[in-house]
Amino acid sequence: MRITNAVILLCVFFFIFQLAIPGFTETGVLFSGGLLTEPWRVFTSMFLHADLEHLFFNMFALFIFGNALERRVGGGMFLLIYFVSGIVGAAGFMLVSGPGASALGASGAIFGVIGALIVVAPKMVVYLFGAVPMPMAAVGLIYAAIELFGFGRADNIAHSAHLLGLVGGFALAKIYEKDEEGRMPLPSAKSAAAFSLVFGLLVALVFGFVNYGDGIYVETQRCTYSADEYENVACFEGLVEKYGGTDALNAVCDEYLGTYLYVKAEGFEKCGGIANGSG
Repeated sequence: MRITNAVILLCVFFFIFQLAIPGFTETGVLFSGGLLTEPWRVFTSMFLHADLEHLFFNMFALFIFGNALERRVGGGMFLLIYFVSGIVGAAGFMLVSGPGASALGASGAIFGVIGALIVVAPKMVVYLFGAVPMPMAAVGLIYAAIELFGFGRADNIAHSAHLLGLVGGFALAKIYEKDEEGRMPLPSAKSAAAFSLVFGLLVALVFGFVNYGDGIYVETQRCTYSADEYENVACFEGLVEKYGGTDALNAVCDEYLGTYLYVKAEGFEKCGGIANGSG
């Protein structure tokens, strides 16, 4: 079995766990405020998806582009590009987002695969949006332009992760392309996984150290991913009471107000929210 298809199966299994196990998603999503104590999130977030539509379109893209890349560079190199691009994409998301902002999905890694194909197979014909035949290089540039255009939009899409993932895959493929004398042999799957693990942990610990905030974001994430809306609000209300009068209250309020628009609750009012209507 190709590594591409094994990754697809892993993502499907993770999604089944997300549906079957309460709290499974919360333990794996990416947010920089929790990475110092939970660095695995930089990896697990690549295998989690928000819903069935999110999973389907990501896995369809990975099946098409991932297998095309793996056929050309081998499983080890594919794995290196996939994970490194995903980690670079995660770093891009964290650079432009707050410590409590969360993300999940394989998109950053998949964009890295697309970036690598721009180098490896620039003339490969791809049907853009399933209809317009274009060379891979042109498709990659169009995708990059779409992500640049999306920066700053409140559309719940991690454009920075997509763009940085694409750049990461392109750069990694370019490094190996320039090594015409073969001084850098293509990595095995084991060496690619080992390098990705070290690189990912380094990125996670750097962002985690900078954004830890005394662990407050780990607590607010638990509130965001509680079992239901009533538990969400009760959790945030408890944090407002716990951290009232301290500097940490600002971080709690930022996440509380970022999660809800209207809540009939005392803590929500203390945070400056509009307490009219249901949560």
